[in-house]
Order: sequence, then C-alpha cells, then structure tokens
Amino acid sequence: MYNKTFVVFILVLPFLVFGLAQESQIRLETVYEKTFEDTIVDVVFDTATVSLEEAMKMGWKEEAFGEEERLLRKGVIFYPKVIITKDSNGKLLKFYNYEGKRKKVLKIKRHAEVTISQNSKYLGVTTPTKWHGGDHESKFEMIDANGNMLWEIEGLGTGPYVCSPDGKYAIGEASNQIESEPISIYSNDGMIKAFRKEFAGFWTGFAEDGSYIAVGIPLKYPRGKVVMMDDNMKTVFEDTTASIFGDVGGGVYKIWRQQICNLS
Repeated sequence: MYNKTFVVFILVLPFLVFGLAQESQIRLETVYEKTFEDTIVDVVFDTATVSLEEAMKMGWKEEAFGEEERLLRKGVIFYPKVIITKDSNGKLLKFYNYEGKRKKVLKIKRHAEVTISQNSKYLGVTTPTKWHGGDHESKFEMIDANGNMLWEIEGLGTGPYVCSPDGKYAIGEASNQIESEPISIYSNDGMIKAFRKEFAGFWTGFAEDGSYIAVGIPLKYPRGKVVMMDDNMKTVFEDTTASIFGDVGGGVYKIWRQQICNLS
C-alpha cells in the first residue's frame, strides 16, 4: 500500500577523490512528486512520449531525462494510468490519461479484491456475493486498463482470481482456507480446467502475450509440480521434480520460459 505522495528519484553517483583514497557517495535526487487525496492501495503505470515542456508542466524535472532526450526536447515519462484507492465505503478504480486527467471511475465493494495482470493491461475484480450458511461464492470481472468491462462470470469460489495477460482467463482457488480446493481456470464461458491438490497455495506465470500459462502446484513438502499449457489449455510440459520454494515458488518463470525457448 502506498502513502498519499508518489515520488520518483534518480540515483546520483559522484566520485570524490582525496589523495590516493577514492570514495563513492550515493545521493537520491527527486525528479517528480505528486500528492493524492486518498489512500492508495495499488497503482498501474504506463509510459508516454511527450515534449520536455509538457513533462515539466506535469511536474517532471529536466534532470529526469538523458542527454539525447534533452537535445531532442522529447522524452518518455511513466505515469499512473490506474490508481486503486480505498475509503470506508470500499475501493475505487480511477483511470487517467498521461496528462493526469481522470477519464473514468469505477466503484467496487468493500470486500472485493483486485488483481493486476502480469503485463499491467488488465484488472481482475473478485467480489463476494454469498458468504453465509457455509456457502461462499463470488463474481469475477475482467476490466482493461482503460476502464472497459470485458466480461464477468458469477458462481466462483472466494478467490481472489488472477487475470491472464491477454484478458482471456482468470485463475484462482475456490477457497484459500481449504487446502484441497482445486486450482480453477475460468473464461467467459465458465470453468475450462481444474487442478486437484492436497496442500494450500499455488503459483502462476504467463508468457507476455498469454500464449503459455504455467501453474505451480504444491506437493508433499518440499516438492512441487509445474504444469505449462498453451492458450488452448493443452499441457505441453510437466515437471513433478521441482522444489516448492526454489523452483515453483521462486523460479516458476524460469522453468516455463526455458521450455518456451525449447518449443520455438
């Protein structure tokens, strides 16, 4: 969670020489600062190419740009495209253009959970719809980073569900409190695949274009399993010899990226 002020620094590394001794000093220099009114839960950033004059009107300092950008008087900035805030009534998804002008606001309920896709192009909102009498259900909504609702589906477990980088799939556990609940993959048409498991937790990673999906499943400690599928949900690679924390938990990306290279 962020505080109410967003600050960008550049790292300055001057070298000071005293006789034969040489010391390096690290200094942070502020190049951009923006204060928000509300408590920030998360931020989705994007980039835009603007003139340096535009950038400085937005609050950027010239020191933020390289020598070539200064000569061309044009450079790349990154800006908050989506800001997720919260108050006593719930959460707000606020969508902005690169000039900082608000384009759209979506209200979501107090207990809803928001996930951001690996490439920051999509937001997944999991909202509880039923949690009494032993039954727990939720609704999932897939929203792009411009605030457009793409699809939604009801009757899922509590989640929360992670959205894929192409906006086609949502992956999550029916309940993170019951270890044996399966890992389920949903699309707009409903559940399309599920993985049974005996232990709590799971990991997932994606190719940037969504063409491959990897799921890490905990097995009996310290082992785990990695399953990689193509975008038609066909299994193309499976490894049951991985360790939970070294491969599945911390290095699931490395495993499926290597396999993608082997397939190409």
